[in-house]
Amino acid sequence: MQNKNSQLELPGLENVLSSNNEYLGRHPYPVEALGTVLGEAAVRLQYYVQAPLGLAAQSVLAAAALSVQGKIDVVRGQIGQGPTSLFCLSIAESGDRKSTIDKLALQPIRDYEQARQAEMHSLYVKYKAQLETWNTTRNAILKSYNKKIGGEFNLTCRDDLQASLCDVDSDKPVEPRRPNITFEEPTSEGIYRHFLEGELSAGLFSDEAISFFGGHGMTDESRGRTIAMLSKLWDGSAISRTRAAPGESGLLVGRRLSSHLMLQPIVSDKIFSDSLLMGQGFMARFLISQDDTLAGTRFLQGRNLSLGPSNDPFINNYWEALAGLLRYPTGNDTETGVQSPKKSLIKDEAFLQWCILHDRIEQQLGDNGNYVGIKPFASKAAENMARIASILSMVEGYEHPTIEHIKRSGIIMDYYLRGLLKNSATSEKNKEEELLNDLYQWIKGNGGYLHCDSFKLLPRKYRNAQITRQLLDMLVSQGCISIDSFNKKGAPTSWKGMNQH
Repeated sequence: MQNKNSQLELPGLENVLSSNNEYLGRHPYPVEALGTVLGEAAVRLQYYVQAPLGLAAQSVLAAAALSVQGKIDVVRGQIGQGPTSLFCLSIAESGDRKSTIDKLALQPIRDYEQARQAEMHSLYVKYKAQLETWNTTRNAILKSYNKKIGGEFNLTCRDDLQASLCDVDSDKPVEPRRPNITFEEPTSEGIYRHFLEGELSAGLFSDEAISFFGGHGMTDESRGRTIAMLSKLWDGSAISRTRAAPGESGLLVGRRLSSHLMLQPIVSDKIFSDSLLMGQGFMARFLISQDDTLAGTRFLQGRNLSLGPSNDPFINNYWEALAGLLRYPTGNDTETGVQSPKKSLIKDEAFLQWCILHDRIEQQLGDNGNYVGIKPFASKAAENMARIASILSMVEGYEHPTIEHIKRSGIIMDYYLRGLLKNSATSEKNKEEELLNDLYQWIKGNGGYLHCDSFKLLPRKYRNAQITRQLLDMLVSQGCISIDSFNKKGAPTSWKGMNQH
């Protein structure tokens, strides 16, 4: 790993107190903070695949979250308890090898699903035999009591029948659960059915997430339900389904969902401008990473091409660690279908450190704080930090997060907040440039002249005179237009294009 001897500090959350251009620059993913299992794996995967480092780091972190979330919940002192699930979103160009990095990061999960699939035939054979035996037994009980209905059937017989049926019904065989624990483009109904028939812990993973955002679950009719259900799962809340048909309604408790969605920038731009996705707080739950493409630098000469990921001890260590976590007992109650994760406690020095980081973030959410523009995301940052710390601790074999796990999660969260600040600043700049260009084109298309009395004729987004005057001042300073007249107080009253006379 790079910078292996560097001290684990918290530069970002301290430096954010004074906003500057350097802070808004793009920073590499702090893989050191991911530790020797996840961090080394991310660096090695990035090397072999030649994908952006943030993409590799997001992939191993999301895979670890899926492997851990069914085993532990994180407890933040006396403040609250919640899942260790993570929602990750990676933005990368076409050709940045999203599929390859995703395949390698998820290999332990695919192996786990494959092994479960191989068991399904024998499990179903056993289940069908048990079900047939159960049906025969139940029918025999009913048949024996049907003979008594002529005259001997009394209250005592009725009670005996009820007791017998209760006994046999409590032993009804349970159908084997679905072997897969991941899906790509679900609807809310599909998610509910998966958790009803499959494992209580699952993952929404897609290396081309346009299939999710453009799929059946995100149509105009369905996406409100899908977003609400996914948000509840991130929160650790119960999910429900209400239908008119008997047996199709219900409430599912204790389900866990992690996600890693990979998108191209052109798709992410549309998502972040979607009022429903942003307004409902759905996207604010995501940890978002966007690195520069490596295209043009991925040369083969000078590399040892005889070695690959399967030969690398650090990648194999990562695969083995996740495979062990997937096999780790969950404490699920198979009769009630309720998950009972152990508690990962943030306590003592670790809890005090988490409180310090929490308060540093909270300080920047005020009116003059640096996180005002990304408030929905930053408001969930402390909780995401706690989740990351618990994931790191379990992957590394600790029962509870240490103070170092909290510090490292703070460094990782700082990376995400920096990226959001940069993207927010870029987005605002793009919006401003779009407004300037549209206003300039409107003036050109309307005779190259604009008088303040005609502001009411401008498109709706320019109806605010104060904003329009600011934009006009910027067009003047850029040399696109010039002021044609002033009022008695010296304020501009009309403007014309530079080539107008």
